[in-house]
Amino acid sequence: NATACTMVPTNELKRTLGEIGFENLKVVSRGVDTKLFNMGKRNAQLRQSWGADEHSKVLISVGRMAPEKNLEQVLRTYEALRFLGSSFKLVMVGDGPLREQFQHRFPSIIFPGMLSQAELAVYYASSDLFLFPSQTETFGNVTLEALASGIPVLAFDCAAARDWVQPGINGWLVPEAHSDGFVDQALAIFKS
Repeated sequence: NATACTMVPTNELKRTLGEIGFENLKVVSRGVDTKLFNMGKRNAQLRQSWGADEHSKVLISVGRMAPEKNLEQVLRTYEALRFLGSSFKLVMVGDGPLREQFQHRFPSIIFPGMLSQAELAVYYASSDLFLFPSQTETFGNVTLEALASGIPVLAFDCAAARDWVQPGINGWLVPEAHSDGFVDQALAIFKS
């Protein structure tokens, strides 16, 4: 509290720190390059390479493949959606200690590894729904990248998602720690 201000990335973190006595808190949010991340990058050839046609729904997850990212939630959601039909594809962008295990368990998932920012922009825009299951982020810049790319976001109601996802407009928020609710919301999105 001896500083002129303490900068935080989200309103949620501002509230949390305020509750424990921090003062002079200022939200300094982040942004993304909308010339790079935008819906105009959608690429039919890339979708075709994933085995997706005009009737397919492509889910995407982007980030480090590590336990704290809650990626088992993405896998559970994908499995549930596949019961609706075979037209669902999942692309998991990134690398990390769980990647090899996931590739072994789910050979139908596309694992492109780490991508450049330009490649990532095309991957987002060529997808239909961004799944963001993390509940440990202080921000989660991937949320803004997905939204700028024109794809809706399904996330838990925390961090950047809480500040940027407008339920029913550009995505859906599920109460924290409600893993069944995350799956149920994904099913509801594609049943309607």
